[in-house]
Amino acid sequence: MSTTRRTFVASGTLMAAAALTAGPAWTQALPFVSESDPPAAALAFHSEASTIDKQKFPQYAVGQSCSACAFYEGKPETTDGTCQMYSGKRVQSNAWCAAFFKRP
Repeated sequence: MSTTRRTFVASGTLMAAAALTAGPAWTQALPFVSESDPPAAALAFHSEASTIDKQKFPQYAVGQSCSACAFYEGKPETTDGTCQMYSGKRVQSNAWCAAFFKRP
């Protein structure tokens, strides 16, 4: 059976739509970053930004959290998402690390 251009485009469109709608479910299967993970420890990751010792981490400012960071790959209103700093893992939206860069 030969594939025509029309069937190729139609099946490609369906596959792309399926991949886009499956995205959020796929991220839910990822584990959360642990403060003891080597990359997280190197970046002073805290799973709860409100518990940060401001004397120990002077670069932290009130209001900084993963949901407000440019590296956070989730909607600001969600409770968790992925982060470019910790590939293959999720972070809580109220977490913080030293790589924080304010979202534009």
